[in-house]
Amino acid sequence: MLTGPPGTGKTLIAQCVASEIGIPYIGISGSDLSAMFLGVAEMKVKSLKAKAKKWANQHGGCVVFIDEADAVMGSRGAVEGEESGGNQAGGGIFGGGTGVRSQLLTAMDGTKEPHIRTDIINFFYRLLGFEEMVDGVVFWLGATNRVSIIDPAFLRPGRMDSIIQMDAPDKGSRRKIIQGYVDQMTIDDTVDVERLTDDTQGVTPADVAGAIKRVSARTT
Repeated sequence: MLTGPPGTGKTLIAQCVASEIGIPYIGISGSDLSAMFLGVAEMKVKSLKAKAKKWANQHGGCVVFIDEADAVMGSRGAVEGEESGGNQAGGGIFGGGTGVRSQLLTAMDGTKEPHIRTDIINFFYRLLGFEEMVDGVVFWLGATNRVSIIDPAFLRPGRMDSIIQMDAPDKGSRRKIIQGYVDQMTIDDTVDVERLTDDTQGVTPADVAGAIKRVSARTT
């Protein structure tokens, strides 16, 4: 589970993980897994699981990244320690609550277990002397800036059991980010990268990129 303020690169990290491993990437927002009516959200989760498992089996693995994970993984009624009425817990005819959380937990566990169809196929493959099929691995990643309200069930071993804090970059990292954008853009040679680095303490990479792009637009 990646946690930290917006703009610190959580989505980019998830994409880079898939790229470095060389496997497909599925990105989805937690709010996309909710629905107005009961049962629809659960169907979305089942569809996500099926797609992830299919791609994992085809390519040896798949990364599933759920942004704004607190929208679907939040503890029942918890929003920074307060009751959220029916919004988070769901209930009645409304989705996005206990049902979808349970379905998502089942999906996360199910993608780590051998599929019964694979077991059946491998039984006959062994009889025929063929090499057995191997189920691909699905890596589940999430991102939130409110990790305190995530249901502990999602953070248990075998699920999203590592919490990685992503804060604003330090001075050295900011310098590299700024220099990287400056090198790619048509900007006055007098731009003081070192001063910009000092002036952007505590600023996220997304804000740094936005500021440099605005400067570039004014100078072209």
